[in-house]
Amino acid sequence: LTRMHQSSLSLSVGQVRNLLLGFAICFPVAFAVLALSTGNVVIAVYATLSIACIVAGVLGMVRLFLSWDLGIAESISGVIVIGFSVDYTVHLGHMYKNATHLETCEEKTRYALTYIGPTVIGGGLTTLLSASVLFLCTLVFFTKMATLLVFTVLLSVMHAMLFFVALCAVAGPTKGFGDLPRVSRLFARSTSE
Repeated sequence: LTRMHQSSLSLSVGQVRNLLLGFAICFPVAFAVLALSTGNVVIAVYATLSIACIVAGVLGMVRLFLSWDLGIAESISGVIVIGFSVDYTVHLGHMYKNATHLETCEEKTRYALTYIGPTVIGGGLTTLLSASVLFLCTLVFFTKMATLLVFTVLLSVMHAMLFFVALCAVAGPTKGFGDLPRVSRLFARSTSE
């Protein structure tokens, strides 16, 4: 191999390693935040699974449809995608968990969709509009970020409103299953005040 090919290969290996390191840090942190914010481990597992699907979908789409290699922008945004992906599922999960007056997982899911679903869709639309402004930029980094943000928001809303909600409707926690007792009491106290 020539010296240039060796440095290019070294850079690619480093980017993959850094992306995986970012995932190794971000996914457990996202799970912890989801568990604490919803007060339920089962909802946190479902949300983390949704986020993993979103990240894989976004990175897969840009590779498959746009033929992007894993460059600096993609490896940075791969971790940023996790942050954007959390938003919609955490709102639905929190509302599901707050439906304590309902018995079945189907009722809790319907409640979450009714009371926070329109807000999730509205948030997705405003974020899409904001991200679309980046398409007007002339720097490639910003147009790539716009593409990644649009894919992320679209997949995040779809996964939150379809995949995550379906998991909750079929096998969502009821009767306190998976609750983190201290966190649940803290949220019960703060929502009743």
